[in-house]
Amino acid sequence: MSRLPFALALEKNQVSVVRVLLEDPRVDLSFPEKKKSAPLRRAADDGQYEVIEWLIASGRDLGDFNEQHRLDGGIERTALGIARMRKHTEVVLLLERFVANPAQTRLELRRKLVPDELAAEVFAVMIFLCDGLL
Repeated sequence: MSRLPFALALEKNQVSVVRVLLEDPRVDLSFPEKKKSAPLRRAADDGQYEVIEWLIASGRDLGDFNEQHRLDGGIERTALGIARMRKHTEVVLLLERFVANPAQTRLELRRKLVPDELAAEVFAVMIFLCDGLL
């Protein structure tokens, strides 16, 4: 599957589309620079807090979090460094938590983000079953 839909969704900050694409293992998260950390760096650059939450919660391979990225002017930055440079405070705090404890942060975000989705699916099943009883 092409990486184009994911790149466009990320570029347009379409959180719901990013979320759906992250669930499909066929979706390639790499970008032209072919570094797995590219989606995280791009989202950090734009301060896309919700997208970063879903990227982390997805459990997908985001590459080496400490991987450097060359910006204009030859300065190298990680996603965290980019968020600090852009002064995206909320994103910085999230990424610092992720760096300190990736597994715990993924679990916390998964619990935070998925229950609503799970509740909606359970509700839909309940309605379907109740319709059959009436």
